[in-house]
This record gives sequence, C-alpha cells and structure tokens, in this order.
Amino acid sequence: MKTMLQEKKRYYQRIAEQNRQKIFPYSHKVLQSFYSRLRFKLIMELALQHDNGLIVDLGCSDAYFLLSIPKKGCSKIGIDLLTNALKNAKLGASILDLKTQSEFLAGDAEQICLKDNCVDLIIC
Repeated sequence: MKTMLQEKKRYYQRIAEQNRQKIFPYSHKVLQSFYSRLRFKLIMELALQHDNGLIVDLGCSDAYFLLSIPKKGCSKIGIDLLTNALKNAKLGASILDLKTQSEFLAGDAEQICLKDNCVDLIIC
C-alpha cells in the first residue's frame, strides 16, 4: 500500500515539475485548448450555484480552478499529494485574499475523511 502511494507521488511530482512553469502563476495557458475552456466554464457555472456550500478540488495542484471561483460565501478545500503544489495554492489564496475561505490538505484524496453529504461540488 505504501509503495503505491509513493509511486503516485513520484508520478504527480514528475508531472508537476513538467507543468510548473506553464501553470503558475495563474497563466491563461491552461485555458488554451477548447476542452480546457469548456471545463473551466462548466466548473464556474456549477460553482456559482453553491454560494454557501463546500467545494472540494481533488488533485488541485496549484488550485487554479478553485481559486478562480469568485468570492462568495462558499468554502473551498483543495487536496493534493504534492506539498510544493499546495504551497503555491496557499500563496495564490493569500494573494487573492481567499485565505479565510480556503483550506489545503496534503494527502491522497482516497484517504481524506469528510463527513457524509457535506460537499456540494467536487472538482477533479
């Protein structure tokens, strides 16, 4: 079990290293493809329906999508295996003044415990 988690971490670390310059700080390169733009629009439309809810981003990386959701009453949790990506996410939340409504957890999304029926929207 532990080796599988280590393999996941190595895989995502490698991907993060390859994409780090492309994604952070909040460049629009992420939105270049039609699919990415469509996904972004769908996430924003769904998020706006949950003004006072809880939105969770699984595998959030630098939390680009999570931090793009306009400031409203919703709480946001980003979960990722990579602590370096979460440092960037926390920095982004601080810069965008979303620190009080955003929380970032390091770990495997399959192992994170949340109460039943507490999440209104999951981004993955």
